[in-house]
Amino acid sequence: MNVSAAKSFKTVYLLFVIAAFAAVFSSCGVKDYPQKPFVYDYKINILSKDKYTTEEVKVLKEQLDHQLHDSIRVRRERKFLVFNVLKTPPVFDSVNMSTSQRYMRTMLHTLGYLRDSITPYYKIDTVEDQRRVIVNFDVNPGKLFKLDSIAYNLLDSVPYTPNIDTLQKLTVGSLSKSVVHKGDPFSQYLISSELDRIADLARNNGYLRFGKEQLLAVWDTIGKSVLSASTDIAEQLQQLEELRRRRENPTTDLEIRLRSNVDTSRLTRYYIGEVRIYPDTEIDTILNNQDKKKIEILTRNHYKFISYRDLFMSRKLIHFISLRRGELYKQSSYLKTQSRFSNLPAWRLATVIQIPRPGTDSVDFDIMLVPAKKYNASVKFDISRNQQTNFGSEGSLLGLGANLTLQNKNFAKQASISSTNFRYGIELSSRLDSIQTQQFTIGHTIQFPRLVPRLRNVVPQEWRELAQTFLAANVVFIDRKDYYKAVSFNTSWAYEFSKNKSIIGIRWPNVEFNLLERRSQLDELIKNNATYKYIFNDGFILSGIVNINNINSRDLLTTTKRASVELSNFPGFLNAAFPQGKVYRFVKIDGEYSANLKVGPRKRSAVAGRFFAGLGYGLPFSRPDGKTDSSNLFMPFFRQYYGGGPTSMRAWTLRKLGPGSTIKSFDKDSAPDRFGDMRLEFNLEWRIYIAQLLGTYRLETALFTDMGNVWFIRKNEDFEEGEFQLNRLGKDLAVGVGTGFRIDFGFLLARFDFAWKAKDPSPDPRDAAGQNKWFYHTNLGFGDTYGTQFQLGINYPF
Repeated sequence: MNVSAAKSFKTVYLLFVIAAFAAVFSSCGVKDYPQKPFVYDYKINILSKDKYTTEEVKVLKEQLDHQLHDSIRVRRERKFLVFNVLKTPPVFDSVNMSTSQRYMRTMLHTLGYLRDSITPYYKIDTVEDQRRVIVNFDVNPGKLFKLDSIAYNLLDSVPYTPNIDTLQKLTVGSLSKSVVHKGDPFSQYLISSELDRIADLARNNGYLRFGKEQLLAVWDTIGKSVLSASTDIAEQLQQLEELRRRRENPTTDLEIRLRSNVDTSRLTRYYIGEVRIYPDTEIDTILNNQDKKKIEILTRNHYKFISYRDLFMSRKLIHFISLRRGELYKQSSYLKTQSRFSNLPAWRLATVIQIPRPGTDSVDFDIMLVPAKKYNASVKFDISRNQQTNFGSEGSLLGLGANLTLQNKNFAKQASISSTNFRYGIELSSRLDSIQTQQFTIGHTIQFPRLVPRLRNVVPQEWRELAQTFLAANVVFIDRKDYYKAVSFNTSWAYEFSKNKSIIGIRWPNVEFNLLERRSQLDELIKNNATYKYIFNDGFILSGIVNINNINSRDLLTTTKRASVELSNFPGFLNAAFPQGKVYRFVKIDGEYSANLKVGPRKRSAVAGRFFAGLGYGLPFSRPDGKTDSSNLFMPFFRQYYGGGPTSMRAWTLRKLGPGSTIKSFDKDSAPDRFGDMRLEFNLEWRIYIAQLLGTYRLETALFTDMGNVWFIRKNEDFEEGEFQLNRLGKDLAVGVGTGFRIDFGFLLARFDFAWKAKDPSPDPRDAAGQNKWFYHTNLGFGDTYGTQFQLGINYPF
């Protein structure tokens, strides 16, 4: 962009800022207000704050706010960055104050504040013709009642039976998992959760029909010893002292028991009887039980299959059933079976019906499965950036792609998924006047919703239940204008395990073979960069890959952890098997941590951060003559790290950063793209909510900074100061800052980021005077020769 274009950009940017401030200040005040007194604002004042912690006051205010009547809790619309518009405020009615007071008192009692006082009052301010009412609630929660003693007594309320005795023993034996403890707040939420826990415990130990409604929680806030009559003076003094202590530090005694009128049939312990599976039924069959031709199949483990169309292999469906005949009923097994069938795409409806046998302790199950449409085809078009390292691209490229996917949801009658994907994509130059890259991909994946083979003696049962197996094969054709043609073949066998909030993937073997046909421009680059002949060539990889992903959400904080390890030809035996071929031997380790914390009013803004570290290390191998070959210890081009682009260092275009503090021309015949064996990156972003456009689309802005770079692990003569050295880390780190705005359409989020090179360790030689100087780039033009970059992205960068 030339200087005149930069000036035009400054003018447009200034007009945008002026318009924004005008919109903010022109919309201040109250709109569409009634002529009667209306609610303008409200306040909740916690009295005696010194008696509560800051966190307790915060929680109390939030909880009390939720109890206000809708006509009291006024809301202001947010215009740009300021809450400043009160639109159509409600007419004030003192009755709503009393209603809010009642709701708030009920809430305090459920939290354990039993000696509260709430005083509502209001005042009216007159501003021009507006009669603004400000409502206040002075809240004195009083002392928080806490639990003193907790007893479980299920035997005294109803006549004794062995089943009740068993339930009492189960309850007492599970106290380590209790939700309530001595010293906890006397909260009805906690007590209710404890009743739920006991009910779940019962249902997972045979009590099929037992529920929370059979339990009763009884509490005493005074104490039986205080109420007992006594003529002994010493004992009376002791009772008075106990009463005084309870007034100063109020406590509650809690007892959980069975209701006296409990239905004894709900105390029966059930065992699993017959399990019948209908794998290919229809809705009308379930509802009307129509008589159709049935194929009854008796299999091992006493499962009975009743099929109408023979669409599924019965022995393959046994893996999804957790109900075993003769075993004690467990609610968890019932829910697990329901969940497994419901989550399989082969069926559009899965229902597990429990049928207790009258007068017995057995329960039968009917598993009714309605098949989904077997085949599915979809076509998608997208605009994106190519994830391949397409060497020699000129600046940021625009990618256009089309995907055709064919899917079979019941492959080989096993409820497995078979998918075939065809993709054709192109990348255009930054001037949009020529095709830089063409790519065609054919991929086929078979997804087995179980372990294949079952590995019973290797993998524990709890891991096998949610495991999946993948068999994948892909062929990728890449045509990079003037540089190369490449064909990549890949096939892999993979397992995926789910445990708690983590997903663990193991891919072995992972077999790749890459054929590269060099063109004139790449040959010219190899002449000027000797190490390129080791990086850009044919390559064979036999590797094992382990991936671990963990997502954890708690309150306002969401964290994501990811780790990956790949070992290629680690023993080195393939060199003897392929003496004439190129076999890569390396270890590659990645790690990433990201966090998102919701902040601001109504928690609609967020602070997000990410740290990424990756390292690839080439290993020497033995030649057929027994000598060690260390001539090529660089990572192959299809495993190299690179920075820049809309999801990385946004002040740089894709593959235009580093390595290290190298200063080298970006010309086509020198080093147009940058990459390395190692990458470090840290990103921090403040996402600020602005407004809801048209009531549907979310608009937000962001302030962000990116820090990082890529390096070679070993010294590379073609890139001076391009290898990683710890004492040079501060010098090598690149820093970018920027802002932007995002529009969330629901199905996707469009992101427009403007970034500035605050510190550039690897500039073009023509800008070498500004290497590592802070805020050296003052031009506002866009491009590699300017300090500013515009990045168009889809969804958040992390």
